[in-house]
Amino acid sequence: MNSEDMKAFDRLKARTTLNERSGCWEWNGCKRHGYGRLTVGSRKDGTRRTASAHREMYEIVNGYITSDYEVCHKCDNPACINPDHLFLGTRAENMEDRDRKGRNIVFVGEEQPRSKLTRKSVKDARWERAYKGTSFQELADRYGVSKKTMQNAINGVTWKCVPYFPEPPKEDQT
Repeated sequence: MNSEDMKAFDRLKARTTLNERSGCWEWNGCKRHGYGRLTVGSRKDGTRRTASAHREMYEIVNGYITSDYEVCHKCDNPACINPDHLFLGTRAENMEDRDRKGRNIVFVGEEQPRSKLTRKSVKDARWERAYKGTSFQELADRYGVSKKTMQNAINGVTWKCVPYFPEPPKEDQT
């Protein structure tokens, strides 16, 4: 490692805390979706940009990586920048690793942490809209959501986990 890389390595390592249990070097700086972010480069020469801390660490230790590779975590800790916990993989390999380890949990319905609606409330709102003609705004106000949220839930754009009710019966025209 040359002196410039050593400076960059020290700069990154200084912004971490060692997790004694896991061996992770956990990033303490800015994060996005749990992954460390930092500013690198210079304004003077136009190379200033934000970068992933774990990718920067991997490149400092192992050299340049082409854009068709991702830096993956053996430890599954997105804040970790310990070079011993990082490995290269394609996007597909990274997704396979995630799925194999059971980290691709998709929450549906009221399992979503910020959900204001429930399966029952969506079912009731759909029924009321279809058979009573209650307005989207009235239903939205009743359930404490925006009109657009209610429209999406009732029209099946969201809440696909709730079976959709058929249209109200058409009146006999004979």
